[in-house]
Amino acid sequence: MNNTKLTDITSSNTESHLLNDPYSNKINKEDFTLIWLDKTLDKDINDSRQTSKLRQAVDDLKTYVDLNECENYIRSHENENIIFVVSGTYGQHIVPNIHDLTQIKRIYVFCRNEASHIEWIKKYIKVNNNIFTQTEKLLEALKPYIRQYQQTLLIQKSIVDVQNKTADFKWARLLIDTLIRLPPESKAKAEMNETLRKYYHDNPATLQFIDTFERNEQNESAIKWYTKETCLYQIVNRIFREEQIDEIYNYRAFIKDLAEQLNQLYIDQITLYREYGTSGVIVYRGAGVGNHDIEVLKSNTGQLISFNGFLSTSPDEKLALNFAHGQFGSIDLTPVLFAYKIDIDIDTTAFAFIPKEMRAIENESEVLFNPGAIFKIEQVEYKDEDKMWRVTFSLCEKDFMVGQHYIEISMLDSTSMNSLLLFGFLLLQAGQINKAEIFIGRHFSEYKEPAEEIAESSWTRLSLLGTLLLKKGDYIGALENCEKALDISKQTLPQKHPHIATSYNNIGLVYKDKGDYDNALDYCKQALDIWKQTLPEEHPDIASSYNNIGLIYQDKGDYDNALDCYKKAHDIWKQTLPEKHPHIAITYNNIGLVYKDKGDYDNALDYCKPALGIRKQTLPENHSDIATSYNNIGLIYQNKGDYDNALDYYKKGT
Repeated sequence: MNNTKLTDITSSNTESHLLNDPYSNKINKEDFTLIWLDKTLDKDINDSRQTSKLRQAVDDLKTYVDLNECENYIRSHENENIIFVVSGTYGQHIVPNIHDLTQIKRIYVFCRNEASHIEWIKKYIKVNNNIFTQTEKLLEALKPYIRQYQQTLLIQKSIVDVQNKTADFKWARLLIDTLIRLPPESKAKAEMNETLRKYYHDNPATLQFIDTFERNEQNESAIKWYTKETCLYQIVNRIFREEQIDEIYNYRAFIKDLAEQLNQLYIDQITLYREYGTSGVIVYRGAGVGNHDIEVLKSNTGQLISFNGFLSTSPDEKLALNFAHGQFGSIDLTPVLFAYKIDIDIDTTAFAFIPKEMRAIENESEVLFNPGAIFKIEQVEYKDEDKMWRVTFSLCEKDFMVGQHYIEISMLDSTSMNSLLLFGFLLLQAGQINKAEIFIGRHFSEYKEPAEEIAESSWTRLSLLGTLLLKKGDYIGALENCEKALDISKQTLPQKHPHIATSYNNIGLVYKDKGDYDNALDYCKQALDIWKQTLPEEHPDIASSYNNIGLIYQDKGDYDNALDCYKKAHDIWKQTLPEKHPHIAITYNNIGLVYKDKGDYDNALDYCKPALGIRKQTLPENHSDIATSYNNIGLIYQNKGDYDNALDYYKKGT
């Protein structure tokens, strides 16, 4: 059907054609584009009211009266998720042409005479008997479909991550834990509402919802607002699924409330489960995925999968089965029942059965998971009795792959830190330097006067800016800010305070990268002396200090002292951190590189390969440290004269 010639049945005097120019160039932040084709649209005085109603469900609405222009748009936007609303007359001509296009997710026929179109729509699975004569009824069908399909997009994204071995299990958890620890911000919700108003400035119905939300937000739970099938649900799900940390910042207040409420429900409910002796729970999700996705899941049985969004499930298996069978009218998707097994006796990512009074749709039971839930893929099998695939997951312990030490050590004191700085820090940790710079820069522009800040905040932002500039190679700017941070800490803190040690350490690292190794050693050793006097013997900061001094010795060519420092750091981290912590990868890598410099290539590989393994399991797929590990191993093989292996690792590192 895809190659059918375009059919022109429009009259020659139609002026047309895309009717909603005022917002046609707007960047779509939701998951769907809704296209409405009807040659009478520009003649119907009720059209503006109808389009306004439809934009309650999908903001990005494009209306056409010209069939050819409409089809051209659809064919030229292969990467969009399109919901297509068409009149009965036009539908008979265009649906055969566009039905099999992958960008077409669902088709609704909207007409005045339902009976005259019943027969022809039966041939098209994406229409699936979706024929309506009233806008309100169309909306009632649209909203739940969009909500359900967004959950399918979350599942599909997680399967892609499994296929690509994208091990970003930690970042959603780290982000949620950070948000929950943030102190309340009076301006955060006002900023969120303003962000929503700017984006939906041309959508009266959604603006009305935002006004209602702002007035009544405190009267209902964040969970209830989230389940109302509005713009909040769509945007929050998309930015988590696409890991847009900078966008998540704009909605931090709402996400924080939502995650906190789920945490509290989890604590209350898990206590009851255990008191009544319940050992396990199974919840379900009916969805549609591609045949290739089924094969990916089958070939990865026993592996882990992470859902970086608010995963919605149902305790009702029959309801999930019905949805998988009946809701996905699509030739592109295979119906699947996902079963999520939960062991009540282990500490897991927060999940909760949503009480009736907290649900916007009271007759639909829902179990909601906080972002970052990690599951093991247990079984993938075809069930003849259900005529669909069944995929069984089991929920892992909360700190599986993500030790609590990692959460605590990777975060600065978020209870007192400004949220702009905290998100800048998180972005630095994730290797997103340019985005981190935006947040740290915003803090400087919004808090210009020293009187607005306490010394702690001033020290933090100067230290973060220094670290950022060092990563960008601006040694002068990095040194200037790190020295300012040191001056502030010396003026306001005790002589042996850890902040002073951190500033000495940061300055030392700037000198190291500049090639001034004597100054670098002097500052880094002062930092180590303070930490050894003020921290427990096996504190991770002491290990970090040993590692930094080892780096300086290695750059000086003093390999024996470098190896001694690295091994001290390695021993401390192995005793105090989870087995797969990224810091342990650092010392594996550094010890390996010393052996490379000493010409001991076998030992070098024995250390650099475990470093790569840990980094692949603990860092985002595109993190620069993974590429560095590939290149380091390639260099070792090259030095050994094993050029085939060297080339293979170099290619993986590009």
